[in-house]
Amino acid sequence: SPSLSGPFPMRSSLLTVLLAAALPSTVFSQVTVDGQRLAGEGYTLLSTQTVNTQFGDNLSELNAAWVRVTNAHLYVAIPGNLESNFNKFDLLIDSKAGGFNTLEANSGMDGASALDGLKFDSGFDPDFLVVCRRGNFRFYVDFGELGSSGSYDSFAEVFGTNDFGAVQDLSGSVTTGLDVAYNGVNAGGVSGGTSAANSSAAQAAFQGFEFGIPLTDLGWTGGDIRLCALVVSSSHAFLSNQFLGGLPAGTDNLGAGRDLTLFAGDQHFAVPRIDAQVTPCSVTNHSGGFPARLSAYGSGAVSDNDLSLL
Repeated sequence: SPSLSGPFPMRSSLLTVLLAAALPSTVFSQVTVDGQRLAGEGYTLLSTQTVNTQFGDNLSELNAAWVRVTNAHLYVAIPGNLESNFNKFDLLIDSKAGGFNTLEANSGMDGASALDGLKFDSGFDPDFLVVCRRGNFRFYVDFGELGSSGSYDSFAEVFGTNDFGAVQDLSGSVTTGLDVAYNGVNAGGVSGGTSAANSSAAQAAFQGFEFGIPLTDLGWTGGDIRLCALVVSSSHAFLSNQFLGGLPAGTDNLGAGRDLTLFAGDQHFAVPRIDAQVTPCSVTNHSGGFPARLSAYGSGAVSDNDLSLL
């Protein structure tokens, strides 16, 4: 459903016009970050796994990426699994100007600098990194800015003495309220090996990783958001073949490989966005009025049922 956020008021006539044009026939519920992508939460499928996993079927796999932007949050659901051996799930986010088309990470983020030199396809210049790992029946999360001096937050044992669970509003020096969930009982999705993944099975999987990230934490002020998800070894030095966007069928684990431009397709994906208003508009209220920016995510087609106003 359309979501309006921010402290600015709108004239009722403008609001009426926007809602009349954008309101879909089905009203979505709010997203519950619980490690399950459920019907009715309004997620849009943006990327499907293309190659089976060499890191172990139902051990470490990424099946598909589903995204929704609402309530001034980026919500990401990636059904799949992460082996309990401190392998890493990494989510890279390109949300503002600048960034690192050739990766440069802060070593403090669980040794993420071992990924340095990873070259992305043109158009993807990530700014932020989420690192998840599980082992010894515990789950750990890091979130921060890329760059050797980038600030980051580390959260240990976020689900207490469990490595499955959900937690809301993790806060630190970088994030104001990160929501994280992991449900690793997925037994569907892709198979083991390097052959082409079954796209229908990958899209049918619904349990795995889920995040809610405030747009303010991402420095987002407008423009596209692009994402890349991947699974790597416990040292961050050895790359699997599990990427979203996916690698071509037949691709082995990348190992020490660091150049994604060598592979067909883009190993990242974009969050659909339209701009309802790209320049500040005058808003009048009883206190004298001030400018505001109105943006929107979604296709703009009523049949797609995915438009959010921000």
